[in-house]
Amino acid sequence: RIHSAEIALQQIDLQQEQMSFRGQARSTQSVPAWVQRFVLAPALKGRAFDELQLNRGAGGVLLFKLNSVPVEVSKAPGDKS
Repeated sequence: RIHSAEIALQQIDLQQEQMSFRGQARSTQSVPAWVQRFVLAPALKGRAFDELQLNRGAGGVLLFKLNSVPVEVSKAPGDKS
């Protein structure tokens, strides 16, 4: 499971081979720690993410948006092709 008490996921967008997640995080370290656990989820294992946006919303809430690299562009670690 990739559940995290540090993350409140509000939206998942799937468009062809790309995905994005939006939500709230308790700290700036919460999202990277959550992404590291993606290897535990078969649907997310091997996915690469190239953009993380963090912003403070109303009341100081930390908002995030995480975008994936299209599957055909993603490369395995160490792949130099």
